[in-house]
Amino acid sequence: MSDLLKEADTLWNWVQTHPAPTITVGTVAVLLLVGLAVGLTAFVRRVGAQKATMYVGAGIATGVTATGMWRFFGDVLSMDGLPRFVLFGFIEIAIISCAVSAKKTATRHAARLAETGNTWEKPSTGVDGKAVWALTVLTGVCSAMDARSIAEAVFRLVAPLVAAWLWHRAMASEHEATLARPRSNLAWKVSPERLAVRFGLADPTTRDGNEVAVERVLSRVAKAVYRLRVLEAQEAKAGNAADKHRRKVEKAVEKAGQTVDRRIQEAIEYAGLREPERRQQLLEMVRVTYHGRALTRVELASAWSDWELAETVTERVPVEPDAVPAGGLPALPAEPAPDPEPDL
Repeated sequence: MSDLLKEADTLWNWVQTHPAPTITVGTVAVLLLVGLAVGLTAFVRRVGAQKATMYVGAGIATGVTATGMWRFFGDVLSMDGLPRFVLFGFIEIAIISCAVSAKKTATRHAARLAETGNTWEKPSTGVDGKAVWALTVLTGVCSAMDARSIAEAVFRLVAPLVAAWLWHRAMASEHEATLARPRSNLAWKVSPERLAVRFGLADPTTRDGNEVAVERVLSRVAKAVYRLRVLEAQEAKAGNAADKHRRKVEKAVEKAGQTVDRRIQEAIEYAGLREPERRQQLLEMVRVTYHGRALTRVELASAWSDWELAETVTERVPVEPDAVPAGGLPALPAEPAPDPEPDL
């Protein structure tokens, strides 16, 4: 800590004794920071926040792996100075180059898949995508071989894998976001969708929620009206019944009437029952519900009528006796004899 304070004090003394270079360096640093901020903002707007964070994370992870290669070049390859500075990051540069090429390959493949209507196959990154993983493993192994401890070796192996995964996600095409599930020839009898429909948690329909809700409200009104009409019919039959049974039926009719009134108010409020088309829809529901037993009296045509064999009747046309001459039918004219072939 004392060394750091001494260096800071030395730097401050230099700044005080050299104001002109300090102002120049500070101005350049501020301009660089502003330019970097503007560039990062434009980059985030162009690729999106998610992609931008992936690129930044992949770059940081690649930088961490580069520190291991820096030590590897110095300790194992005994390089120092300019050669070490120029050559230590060649694998990381190759990783970035392959990632960019893999991104372009995936984009072209995604375009071809979109042209053919293929929405379930993932776009391929080609050989460049595989090279990213291979080079990442290579740099991780090289860095781990020069580790000072087991913990450092594990870190040197994990950091390149993180970098490779982030590069893989960054170079993945946007086509993956629109991938559909692979088509299957199986229709499962037990599935989340079927269970949701079975327990009334979902409706098996492609209509919007508003239309389904309106139909459900009108259906409740139709059921309440059906119950009221049935009870009124029972009340008419119970005119000569015992007082206890008649009072029970009258009480049920009164309760059903209150239910109908309440359901109609709900339909007016939530289903737009004031509109003529909604009232017509409700009448159709009541008609179908109340006259459901009439289906047993509907005459149905045979389902096999198209395959029934129709009998073919051959009619014989009688020949009148007067139409035939006394001597019988005239003989057909004889065919002419062929011309004799000329003598050669």
